[in-house]
Amino acid sequence: MKKIVFTMLMGLSLLSVSTFGAAFKETPRVFVGGGMGLGGFVGLGTKTYDVLVAFANSSNDSTSKTELTQFTLAGDIKSTLDSKGTYFTVGGLVAILSGKSSGTTIDSGTAIGLAVGIQKELSDDVILDARILPISITSIKAGSTVNTTSFFNTTSVAVSYLF
Repeated sequence: MKKIVFTMLMGLSLLSVSTFGAAFKETPRVFVGGGMGLGGFVGLGTKTYDVLVAFANSSNDSTSKTELTQFTLAGDIKSTLDSKGTYFTVGGLVAILSGKSSGTTIDSGTAIGLAVGIQKELSDDVILDARILPISITSIKAGSTVNTTSFFNTTSVAVSYLF
């Protein structure tokens, strides 16, 4: 799984630099936000691309404790749909999972996925983002390794503020 994650990150980096070199001529803006499915995030983006780092945590105090932490690196490219600030997005994400699930310690956990979505500029500084992961692959090692492939099973809705 580590080789897959590394290969995906390197491929995304090379694709971004070689194919979308013109996008980097735009002035990027820093954004912060939060949403269901992502947690809190900070990123850098233009009207052509976005790159973000997200953090999410959940826990409970039941007898069989659950405390999960997730760090996510995501990036996407955008295509303009209209002149009113609506974009179609396609990208990918890599997530690192850790903690305990139902009292069982997670030794290592990773997830990778393809994301497609819509972004809408609500104002010059506020963006609404909705996306779905058509496919995601999760590998969790907690004693034994469990690999899960999901189709159209993960969604997120988020609001970002640009600086």
